Amino acid sequence: MAHTQSLDRARRIVALACGSACRPRRRSARVLKAIGDRISAAGLYGVLTTIASQYRREIGVRMALGAAWLDILRLVVRGLIVSAVGVAAGLVGVIGGARLLRGFLFSVTPTDPVAIGGAAVLMLSIAAVACYIPARRAAGGSGAGTTSGLTD
Repeated sequence: MAHTQSLDRARRIVALACGSACRPRRRSARVLKAIGDRISAAGLYGVLTTIASQYRREIGVRMALGAAWLDILRLVVRGLIVSAVGVAAGLVGVIGGARLLRGFLFSVTPTDPVAIGGAAVLMLSIAAVACYIPARRAAGGSGAGTTSGLTD
C-alpha cells in the first residue's frame, strides 16, 4: 500500500515537472503559428487582390458591353482555381515532408487531418475574399466609369 502511494506521488511529481517544462514551448509554438497564419494570410490576400484588380479593366469592358454578374464571377473563379492548385501543391508538400516536420510539432501529428484541413480551408477562404472584393468593386459601377480612369 505504501509502495503504491509513493509510486503515485512520484508519477504526479514527474507529470507536474514535465507539464511545466513543456508549457513555454507550447506557448511559443502557438504564438509562432498565429504569426505564420497572419503573415501567410496577408501575403495571399495581397497577391490575389493585386491580380484581381488587374482584371478591373477587363471587368469594366465586359460590364460596358452588357455582361451579366455571372460572367464577372467567372473571372473571380479563375483566381480561385489558381489558389486551389496552390493549396493542392501545399498539401502534397506537407504529406511529403511529414517526416521532417515530426520533430517540430507538439501534440499534433504531421498528417493531422483537422490541422491540415483547417489550414486549407483558411487559405481558400482568404483567396475567395481576395478575389471577390475587387471584382465586386469593379462590377458595382458602370463599365464606362470603371475604364475611364485606367491607362496602360
